[in-house]
Amino acid sequence: MAHYFNVAGPCNAAKHYMIEASSRLTGITELINQEQYFVIHAARQSGKTTFLLDLANRINREGKYYALYCSLEGVQGIIDPKEGIPAVVRRIEKALRFSNIPNVNFAKDADYNDYTGVLATELTVLSMSLDKPLVIFFDEADCLSEGTLISFLRQLRSGYTMRFQVPFVHSIIFAGTRNICDFSTRCRPESQGLADATLFGNISKILSIKNFTQEEIMSLYRQHTTETGQIFEPEAIEMVYQLSQGQPWLVNAIACEVIEKMLQSDYSKLVTAELVDKAIQTISQNRNDWR
Repeated sequence: MAHYFNVAGPCNAAKHYMIEASSRLTGITELINQEQYFVIHAARQSGKTTFLLDLANRINREGKYYALYCSLEGVQGIIDPKEGIPAVVRRIEKALRFSNIPNVNFAKDADYNDYTGVLATELTVLSMSLDKPLVIFFDEADCLSEGTLISFLRQLRSGYTMRFQVPFVHSIIFAGTRNICDFSTRCRPESQGLADATLFGNISKILSIKNFTQEEIMSLYRQHTTETGQIFEPEAIEMVYQLSQGQPWLVNAIACEVIEKMLQSDYSKLVTAELVDKAIQTISQNRNDWR
């Protein structure tokens, strides 16, 4: 399966250009086929969420698995598992509600008093009800912390360990801005050490989404040229790469600043290095946290 970044410029979300991402993030299909649980991490505004959504859609279209995208951002700050785990289950229920996956009233009769087991129980029941293996993308998984994170990982590990006897989630991808080491440091205060080293024993791989290369930036912009006829001079593309270091959000923001704001979407005008330089200055002034 080919993997792509669905890159939408921040000024005009209606336009979507695709970049082959196999050179940036390899081995996902193999890990899923091998029933692995693994981590994908990337910097903010790197195209991570767009990539995960696109990948989940592609998996569903291929038909071998059911793929579910579920953001855990709404559980941020809930450190008590008595509240945090039910919140996670409800996030899954909401994600299923807006998916094409048969969910047969997921968690309708969930026993939230059993907060140490309800997540594993409901995912087991769901997995048993499906006619294809289930793959879950937990985006913003690094929003979880302390007791909620510990219980979340323990229950997934319990299901992972027993899945050869009792159906459970085929493959889980934990996505966020932090890698596995950052997950572990949030389990308990440093004085208490790592909560349970075995919590991470079922996580087989850590993948990182890299920034665009200069050639990938050229490919992305070339799609705009093909669609509109507007040309980027080579010096402009080189400057974009040098000043952005391939950070996906910034690569898009520069193009939008030049094309839609500075040139007013006049596609007959050339995108020059001078315009790129001015765009960077504007973006830097208006968005101090773009780095």
